[in-house]
Amino acid sequence: MAWETQSDEELMLAYARGNPGAFEILFARYKGRLFRLLCRLTEDSSLAEDLVQQLFLRVHQARLRYQPTAPFRTWVVSIAYNLWKDERARSYRHWERLAEVENDRVSSQEERDKTPDTEGPEERLDRQVLAQHVREAVFSLPEGQREAIILSRYEGLSYNEIAAVMGISLGAVKLKVHRAVLSLRKQLAVFRSQVQEKSEVQQRWSAYR
Repeated sequence: MAWETQSDEELMLAYARGNPGAFEILFARYKGRLFRLLCRLTEDSSLAEDLVQQLFLRVHQARLRYQPTAPFRTWVVSIAYNLWKDERARSYRHWERLAEVENDRVSSQEERDKTPDTEGPEERLDRQVLAQHVREAVFSLPEGQREAIILSRYEGLSYNEIAAVMGISLGAVKLKVHRAVLSLRKQLAVFRSQVQEKSEVQQRWSAYR
């Protein structure tokens, strides 16, 4: 059977029936994605790698109990989220170092991007500065808002899926995301104002050269 064409749920059920090839496809589909999610949550790439291994061990252990009552994606992200919660309960870490992990991820993605680079040095620098500012703004959010916005914007989960992952009501998810978006918009508006002011100063300075 061509496992690559099967849905996540079909693959998990096939693995429960004793088909190891199905698990290999699931591992290939989700390893990178879950690693990036756990990097954002733990701010530690080494720890994230360990948690990914634990996560797939849990998937293996739960294979006979698995029921596709929810999308596999929601189920496996819930496992990742709970692993992080368990880890944080043992040893809480601050979020500042996550920016470095995110920079590494962005650089790796850019290296894989085959699209010809048409940006000039200044445009590329502006884009990188903006991306860094967005990450820092996200990291500055209150914990619940940060978790919700990461699951929503980075992972693409629906509000219902986020509610299931975080174990909170749908209304609470909507409120957290709404407040996070408002806060981010405010911070980015300040940043854009500063950039505009800097650009105007540079233009005036250039006029006198």
